[in-house]
Amino acid sequence: MTNRNRKKSSKDNTDCDEMNELKTRLDEVNTTVQNTDDNIEDLKKTVDDLKNENLFLREILEVMEGRIWKIEHKQDETDDAIDDIRVRSMKMNLIFHGIDKPDIDEHVSKIRSVLVNDMKIPKEFVHPHKPLDGQPGPDWQIQIDVAHPIGQGQGVIPMVAKFTDRRAVEKIMSYAHNLKGSRISVSRQLPDTLRDRRSAQIPMLKKLKSEAIDNRRDPREVSLHQATLKVRGVKVDPHFDEKPLQIPITDLDPNIDDTSTNHTNVISHSGTSIQGHVAKAKTTKQAATVIGRLYKSRSLARASHHSYAYRVPGNTGELVEGFSDDGVWGIGSDILNLMKSMEITNGVIIMTKWSKGPLNKHNHASYMNQVKDCVKLGNFN
Repeated sequence: MTNRNRKKSSKDNTDCDEMNELKTRLDEVNTTVQNTDDNIEDLKKTVDDLKNENLFLREILEVMEGRIWKIEHKQDETDDAIDDIRVRSMKMNLIFHGIDKPDIDEHVSKIRSVLVNDMKIPKEFVHPHKPLDGQPGPDWQIQIDVAHPIGQGQGVIPMVAKFTDRRAVEKIMSYAHNLKGSRISVSRQLPDTLRDRRSAQIPMLKKLKSEAIDNRRDPREVSLHQATLKVRGVKVDPHFDEKPLQIPITDLDPNIDDTSTNHTNVISHSGTSIQGHVAKAKTTKQAATVIGRLYKSRSLARASHHSYAYRVPGNTGELVEGFSDDGVWGIGSDILNLMKSMEITNGVIIMTKWSKGPLNKHNHASYMNQVKDCVKLGNFN
């Protein structure tokens, strides 16, 4: 065999080896592609299963959301029913403010003294006084069943008195005007929730009476019975909620997480604890998500109230704002007004309150101080 033929044969062998190697690689590629196809099919099946599971979970959450709404609605009805029962149980009670705390065996006599000496109710109407000689006495008298101070303090404290007849309560209230200008006052006893709701409507009551006088109408057409404000018999909306947010359970904004919210320190006063929370928000959905995510904390979820206010840009560039007191009557509008004064247009502020203690001048100041701290933490620039 010539050198030329040997070279040709060697080249053919090399080409054959390369082709065999190439074929082996192609087979490996085909195997890899097939395995990849199988994996893709498995992944598609897994994705489909996850989608179906996600849809199922969403359906469960929607059912839970509906049931939660029903529970909340029933709770509101229950609270209203309890308040009604408590109002009925207190209908014979009056609270006297500005009285020096008497000795333990002089509670009833102290109330009698206020009725006769301060309120100027004729003695013959107050048991056990007797009518003057020769004068006919009333067919009934104001009789005190029990009286006691509220709280354990000393000095000037409120006292509650229970009377035996509803007519006695109405008679006493008809003489309440005689206490004007003195440190003593008298009011009907109400449950804490209704009392706070009533107190929060006093500014609106005064405003409506002033408007009635300015328009030469009878100011008595404006009335506040228990916790219901009316003008000429028509109920007036106290505006404890204005454009409240729908707090989501499933449809949370993904741009809001736990790090989006800053929190103030918890402060306590007279058995009431308060904490503020603040976050930037560009939409109402983001503001609602901020509030919704607070419920991840068991401590915050157990709080009795989450009052809030928000101001965010609307879809067409207009400013959208609103608030909710969540039972702490009057505080939501105060938070919103502070946000307006600070020209905050892209955030939400929430005030959390633990305990069912009433909102008074002391913890109201604490509330507003916490709101101001929230503004500092908010970094709304």
